[in-house]
Amino acid sequence: MSRHVLPCPAGGTRPGFPHGPGDHLPPDEHADLHALVIEVADALGVRRPGRVYAWAHPDSVAVRALPWRDELHLGLPYLTEMSRDELTAAVAHELALLRQLRS
Repeated sequence: MSRHVLPCPAGGTRPGFPHGPGDHLPPDEHADLHALVIEVADALGVRRPGRVYAWAHPDSVAVRALPWRDELHLGLPYLTEMSRDELTAAVAHELALLRQLRS
């Protein structure tokens, strides 16, 4: 099983993110991760997150940042230690929870 290794230290602060929002992971620099997120979002029939972040906190969360943009925040332990299947399940879980908020 492959691992996602992303050397991205988290930083900054923002209300609602006690550990900071993390570092933005642009699609052109993290194409494999974005492909995974797009694949999961399409399979679930949900809107694709507009931005993906890595943060140092060992947790993941999907949030409605703006009415027209969702964001996915993934903890570095998820990105560095989980297999692709485990990461896919974590992304699916977060996007499914976000979909429930819209219902």
